[in-house]
Amino acid sequence: AYPLAAGDLGSGRPNDPWAATPGIPTSQQINVWAGSYGVNVGSTSNIYARGHQIPNADRNKDPYGTMCAQTFYATNSTPQIQNGFNSGIWSTLEGDVRTLAQQQTDTVYVVTGAILRTVTGNETITYIKPAKDTKNCPVPNYYYKVLLKVKREASGKISSASTVGVWLPHRVYSGESYQSYTKSVAEIEALTGYNFFANLPADIQAAAEQNSNWST
Repeated sequence: AYPLAAGDLGSGRPNDPWAATPGIPTSQQINVWAGSYGVNVGSTSNIYARGHQIPNADRNKDPYGTMCAQTFYATNSTPQIQNGFNSGIWSTLEGDVRTLAQQQTDTVYVVTGAILRTVTGNETITYIKPAKDTKNCPVPNYYYKVLLKVKREASGKISSASTVGVWLPHRVYSGESYQSYTKSVAEIEALTGYNFFANLPADIQAAAEQNSNWST
């Protein structure tokens, strides 16, 4: 979860930026700093990329600064199908979230997540052994983003809010729009068991989390 505003955005990225996350033993991390997951499952086109949870482009106002560097930590990475997901529908969604932030006078709040199983589900979980590691790594079955925009009174008090979510099964997409996969935040809460934006006033949260229209 992170705030996103126009002032966070720039261009560029550091060379060879991936790194182990400080403060966590490397034995407890998947080694993505030596190379991508690089595993084929079912098709040579389905090589797993190092999928950012917070994109580096959401923190590259200073592409050589600390905040951008942190987006390349191993703990910010999950295995995402490269062709048809990471470089396709997911990348388009990330770009449109940045466009939304640039259009706002206030901050957009973003929560990104990877889900192995839904609350009531019994989905099969695929495990891979990354090319540069011997540990088993689970592959998420779903990815989601939920977004929050708020309006404030002169005092700073929140007067209204709007939210929307996108829920994407983790698979190859061809020519499909993420807007076909929008859901209300309330629906994604039911799938994940999480309570998003819990610090909003209860009445504002309840009303805002019913929307499933990206354009609202």
